[in-house]
Amino acid sequence: MQRLTLNSSGVHLPVELYNHIFGSFSPQSPWTIQTLLSLLAVNSYVRAIVSSHPIWRSLYNERYTHHVPANEQRRLSQWSGSDRWYHMYFERVALDRRALRLLDEIRTQIPGRISRASVLARELSFDVWDALGDEMTAPLPTYFRSTYDENGDLPPAPHAMPRRFWAKTAQGIIARYWAVTMWRRLYAGDPTVSTTEALAGWSAFYGWSPQEIERELDYCAQECLEFLPRSGKKIVWDPSDPDFNLHRACRTIIEYMEDQEWIGDDC
Repeated sequence: MQRLTLNSSGVHLPVELYNHIFGSFSPQSPWTIQTLLSLLAVNSYVRAIVSSHPIWRSLYNERYTHHVPANEQRRLSQWSGSDRWYHMYFERVALDRRALRLLDEIRTQIPGRISRASVLARELSFDVWDALGDEMTAPLPTYFRSTYDENGDLPPAPHAMPRRFWAKTAQGIIARYWAVTMWRRLYAGDPTVSTTEALAGWSAFYGWSPQEIERELDYCAQECLEFLPRSGKKIVWDPSDPDFNLHRACRTIIEYMEDQEWIGDDC
C-alpha cells in the first residue's frame, strides 16, 4: 500500500484512503469542488493525488455541456495522462472568468461594447455558454423572486437583474453569430453542414444553443425509433433491410409527431 507524507509532523495517509473518500463525492454538489480546491492547496503530494483522480472527468462533464468542437478536440489532444481532466477543467474555468469580465465591462462601460461582444461571439463562443447560463440564474433580491425560485433562500447577488439580462443577451449574440456563419457555409455549398445544423440555425435566433437542439433531436429520434405505430407492427428502419417499407416508415414518423402534438388539428 503506497503512503504519502501529509505534513511535516510525519503523519501518513494511504493513497487508497483519498480515493475512497473521493468516490463518495457528488459532481452535482457545490461542496465537491470547494473541498478539492482546499486539498489542492495542502502540498504537492496531496495535489498529485487530487489532480489525477477520475472525479475531474465527472466534474467536467457535469459543469460543461457545451463547447466549440475544434477547441475541445485541441484540449483533448493537448492534455494526456491521469490529470487530463483536471487541466481541461481549469482551462475552461479560465475562459469562464474571462467571459464574465467581458460581460461586466459590457454592463458597466458603454464604449467598447461591440468589440467585447465580438470577442464573446467569435473567440469564446460556446466554450463559455455554460458560464453565461449560470450568470442568468444569479439570485435576485427577495422581493423580485417568485414562489418557485430555484435559488431558495440564497442571498441576492450584486446587480443580479442587469447581470441576468446581459448574460442572456450574450448567449443570443453567440447563437446568432454561429447561425449566420453556418448558413454562409451552407450557401457556399459546404457539404459538412448537416441537416440538424441547418435546422438548429432557426432556433439560434431565439437564443437556443445548436448543441441543445441537437441533443433534443437525438432524443426525439430515439423515441421515434421505439414508437409503436397504430398498426401495432414493428417498423423496420434500415433501408438495406429487404422488409424496409418507405411509406410505412414515413407514416410512423407522422404518427409519432401527432402523438407528440407537434402536428394535427389542435396544434
